[in-house]
Amino acid sequence: MLFLFYFCYLTLILFVMTVFDFNKMRKGGVGNFASNYDIYHQAFELMILFFYFNYLIFNGKKI
Repeated sequence: MLFLFYFCYLTLILFVMTVFDFNKMRKGGVGNFASNYDIYHQAFELMILFFYFNYLIFNGKKI
C-alpha cells in the first residue's frame, strides 16, 4: 500500500513538472521538446524501477 502511495505521489509530481515544462516550451519553441521528453521519460522509467525493486526488497521477495 505504501508503494502505491509513493508511486502515485511521484507520478503526480512528475506530471505537474512536465506540464510546467510544456508551458515553458510553448513560449520557447519546439527545439527543447525532444530533450525534455527524453529526460522525463527516463526519469519515469527509473522511478518505476526504483520503487519496484524497493517493493520487492521490503516485502522479502528475492529478485
